[in-house]
Amino acid sequence: MKRLVKTILCLATALSLCFGLGVVSFAEESSDTSLSDLLALLASLNGGEETTEEIPEEVSAGTYSVGPVSFSVPDTLSPMQEETVGDELMFMSEDFTTILSASYFEAPEGENIDLTDPANQELLLGSFGGDGEVTAYDLIEVDGHNALWMEVVAAGGYNTYNLVLQLESGIAPFAFASMGEDDGYDVFDAFIDTIKVGAAAPAPAPAPAPAPAGGGEAAGVPADAIDATQVEEVVLFDDDVCKVTMKKFSTGDDYYPFTCKVYLENKTDLNLYFSTDYVAVNNYMVGCYFGETVAGHHKTNAEMHFYAEDLEENNITDIGTIAFRMIVRDDDDWSADYLEDQKFVVLPFGADVPAQPEQVFDDDDIVLADENGIKMILTGFDTEDDYYFKAFVYCENNTDQDVRFSLDSSSAINGYEIYPYLYEYVPAGMKSNADIHWYWEDLEENDIEVIEDLELAIEVEDYNDFWADPLFKDTVYIELQ
Repeated sequence: MKRLVKTILCLATALSLCFGLGVVSFAEESSDTSLSDLLALLASLNGGEETTEEIPEEVSAGTYSVGPVSFSVPDTLSPMQEETVGDELMFMSEDFTTILSASYFEAPEGENIDLTDPANQELLLGSFGGDGEVTAYDLIEVDGHNALWMEVVAAGGYNTYNLVLQLESGIAPFAFASMGEDDGYDVFDAFIDTIKVGAAAPAPAPAPAPAPAGGGEAAGVPADAIDATQVEEVVLFDDDVCKVTMKKFSTGDDYYPFTCKVYLENKTDLNLYFSTDYVAVNNYMVGCYFGETVAGHHKTNAEMHFYAEDLEENNITDIGTIAFRMIVRDDDDWSADYLEDQKFVVLPFGADVPAQPEQVFDDDDIVLADENGIKMILTGFDTEDDYYFKAFVYCENNTDQDVRFSLDSSSAINGYEIYPYLYEYVPAGMKSNADIHWYWEDLEENDIEVIEDLELAIEVEDYNDFWADPLFKDTVYIELQ
């Protein structure tokens, strides 16, 4: 145990030195410090001296901030310093087996660190890999910002997970290491979901959400769906917490072919954050650009944008229904209960919009799952992408539970276990056209030039209950050659 504690403290100190000195470097040499200089410094600091620094007394858990970024940490971790806002924070479990580091450093004025640049990605991967090995990485989006996610097997054999968040003002790196029985993947994944860029502060008791107004019926639409053509505005919430109404629906823009104007009114003393947990058009999951912070007793008009690419991929030409989960939370305490949380179905253009035809599948499409209300069909491949080998899958959830479709890491290509990226959230009654993707680089490292077969270890689990038994679990073998 003593060696374990020293190892964890060594890791914490190394991370602290790297990120802390990165801030000093930017602050003191803002005119001529580049990302390359910073990463060279990080690399030179890798594997710092061991320390016997004492762990400060625990302070209460909650919402924390580094620079402009706020987040919540698992309740099993406690801060290692009294200050819970700054440029670097460290958190540790009582048994010293888990540690989380959150940092922020500001880039030189006018310089934006672009994480979509492969050269910058390579520098970060090399820096965070250190004496270990980067076994998986991906460019993802966190609260509307680019972020580089990495899995690293440290020299000691345990897993660490890292996230570098790209901001207009600089970057915010997060590092998570677990030496317990659980490797911490799901804990870190849940932690990422709490990250918010912007202002953050206190929380009242949650107020009950009102039931949505009734409306017309259309094919495949619940009877309580709100027909926007029958009311002046679609009122979602109107209580002591806030008022949220959908006021106008428009079409025609090339990039955002469908937009909803949303009125937001904050009736509390808190900073409130309004967002959607998911959005589906005609019951197909689509991306939606919407998230707004409103200060206490202020109001604003925001817009909910839908991407042309998502509508095209799902063959959506006529917009019949919008289904979504609207959430309102205290923007300064993301660990607190939601203040509003409810699902809605809205008919933006009335009940007479033609129902979308059922998706048609070819004889060559492969059924991966079809039982207990869960359906998953492989519909094709993409070998032309510069970064990924992709397999397209159709996912359908006909249960009364919100689920996630994913693949276990035991999935394989030509017998080689190569990490497959799929994590698709599909609420009850919804469908999704998604893709599984593998990095070409990972295939090349295993000398795979021709893809002969796939083993897909499929898991469909309750999205709201991580510990529940899977609704579906099976490994499907597909021969391609």
